[in-house]
Amino acid sequence: MPSIAITGGIATGKSIATQFLSKKLKTIAFDADQEVSHLLDHDPGVIEEIISKFGPTIYDGQKKANRVILRALLIEHPESKKKLEEILYPRLRAQWTPLALKAKGKTQPLFLAEIPLLYENNLIDYFDEVIVVAASEQTALQRLSSHKGLSTANALALIQLQSPLIEKIKRAPRVLWNDGSITILEEQLNLLFFTILQRQHLLLPS
Repeated sequence: MPSIAITGGIATGKSIATQFLSKKLKTIAFDADQEVSHLLDHDPGVIEEIISKFGPTIYDGQKKANRVILRALLIEHPESKKKLEEILYPRLRAQWTPLALKAKGKTQPLFLAEIPLLYENNLIDYFDEVIVVAASEQTALQRLSSHKGLSTANALALIQLQSPLIEKIKRAPRVLWNDGSITILEEQLNLLFFTILQRQHLLLPS
C-alpha cells in the first residue's frame, strides 16, 4: 500500500490532494509541479536544453523561466509539449522512481507521488495504489482563468493538449471528483484514505 500515485488532468486538484495527504500522514511526498518549477529555474542542464530547443526568450536575465511565454509556446505550437516533456520527465522520473520502488509492497515508509503522465507513460506498476483527481471541463476552465489569468480559448487549448481525462477515469481504481470546494475534496480524501488503510490492515498514524 505505501506507494501511492495521484494523477489526473490539469486544474483538477492533484497538487492540493498531494499536499493535503502529505501533511496529514507521515509520508515522503513528491510534488511534480514543485519539482518542474525547480528544474525550470535552477537546473543548468534543463535551462541549456530549453534555450537550445525553444530560444533564449523563454528565460529572463536572471535565468528564470517566463511561464507566460512558455505557456503561450505550448498553446501556439502543441508539438513543443512533447519536446518539453522529453527534457523534464526523465529527470522527474529519476527522482521519484527509487522512492516508489523502496516503498512499494511494504508498510513503511509511505511514499506519495503526484505523477501527471502516469497512464500515458505506463507507470502504474511502480505503485500499490492509484488515485485519479478529476473535475469537469467547465470547472477546469474556470480555475485556469481565475488562477492563471488565461482566456477561455487559451485555457481550453491547454486542456486539449493533454490526453482525455475520461480515459484516466475509466482506468482508475479510485476517483475523486473535485468540482466543489477544497473542504469537499478533503472529506473525500479522508474517506478514501481510511478505506485504503483498512484494506491494507494499517492504522492512521497518531
